[in-house]
Amino acid sequence: MDRQRLRMRVIASTRARPNAGLERGQRDDQGIDQDVKLEAHEGSQADEEGSPTSESDLSTSSKGDSSDASSSSGSTSSGHVSCIREAQLSADGSCIFTSDHNRTFSVYSSNPSDGKLTPYASFKAHGPVRAFAPYPGFDINDSETTSVLVSVKDSYITLHNAIWDFSRLFTANDDDDEPPPPSIPVDISTKLASYKLINHLQEKVIAPLCLTYNTQGTHFIAGSLNQISTFNVEYTDNPVHKIFSAPRKRSSGRGPGFKGYVSSLDISSNGILAAGTWARHISIFDQEGLGNEITHFPIPSMVNDRPGLVGDGVSQLKWSPCGTYLYIAERSSDSILIYDSRNFGLALGYCVGRMAMTKQKLGFDIWSAGDQDPYAAYGGSDASHEVWAGGTDGKIRVWRDAHLKEGPLDADEVLEVGDTPVVSTIVYPNGKAVAPASGRWGVDKEDTQRRNWGSLDILQLEVEI
Repeated sequence: MDRQRLRMRVIASTRARPNAGLERGQRDDQGIDQDVKLEAHEGSQADEEGSPTSESDLSTSSKGDSSDASSSSGSTSSGHVSCIREAQLSADGSCIFTSDHNRTFSVYSSNPSDGKLTPYASFKAHGPVRAFAPYPGFDINDSETTSVLVSVKDSYITLHNAIWDFSRLFTANDDDDEPPPPSIPVDISTKLASYKLINHLQEKVIAPLCLTYNTQGTHFIAGSLNQISTFNVEYTDNPVHKIFSAPRKRSSGRGPGFKGYVSSLDISSNGILAAGTWARHISIFDQEGLGNEITHFPIPSMVNDRPGLVGDGVSQLKWSPCGTYLYIAERSSDSILIYDSRNFGLALGYCVGRMAMTKQKLGFDIWSAGDQDPYAAYGGSDASHEVWAGGTDGKIRVWRDAHLKEGPLDADEVLEVGDTPVVSTIVYPNGKAVAPASGRWGVDKEDTQRRNWGSLDILQLEVEI
């Protein structure tokens, strides 16, 4: 992987339509190699199971009312959406999921047919969306896999179909009539299941701050205050496994090393669960969280006496593709720490200058060339990968092979997206496109009202020769 200089070109955005003269025939050359587009078809039908009758049911038409789409997605101004809190890409690369400060969960096509990004599906929650997790086997051609878990404040964890409005299908089956054509965005508020996470002593519903599926999609893990809970997807009443960070009342002994709210979870390719907390603790568990604790450690309170490296709690952690290295980002921290799973007692080099001195959660992504990597044949920890992280200055910074270096590491590439904080950076699996999600809170100088705005863009990446 030898990409020395990159440049970007906007090919789709929730803002004013860019590149209006761009030909659709160029789409395949832009690195977004999806065969199916999330567009409504006026004549689409569903079978009795609620699955599409053919692949064409999810193909072509842009006849949805764009003004309705903007309204449903929490639009605050023309061409913008509300301040985005988090964005993720589906496993098959066909959909981009977002949650925003207007309490809206939205689904976008990662390969829109024109330069305008509008939600294909969405629903507005009654409270803030704290976390969500798409099914790891998500396949747009199989309605049984197009599900997503959503955690909303003071509510059970709910399961939704991210593509289909199941309330319309139920109505059609009851009346033995064909449902009317779907409106855009599709209403996906119908709950397919509700998983109960309850503090029985306080009779209080617990809404986790983070969610993640296991590798096979048979279980999912939820992180909350001093607790990690594992659910079987087939059993909704209670978690099948719980890990408490401290001894419960009327018990003796010590619990695992994590303290406080569990704010981020990730499972490595080796089946190792990493959990990070707002109290700046990390815990590592085997068997995807169903086994024993391997180790735990606090994040250092001082790193080489450099300012800006110590934060206010873990905002995101993520394993490298090889499962050997753990990357950790914090709020109000300008760095991303790197740990080797073979020796957690020693931090490796660290990525500096990411411009994240804010309480706002700014995420990052790790991209690997996969089979195209020249070291892929050898496997192990030598496989190349890149760290992509957004900052408050509206720029994305890229660090290449930071795990093979020592000390403070400046970014190898700085890409300007805009002037709004980049809260999530999604690199497409083929490395030819990136989708930055942005968001900002502010106070209007004229009426002194608090307002928020944001955007989602799809940018083509090109190598400068």
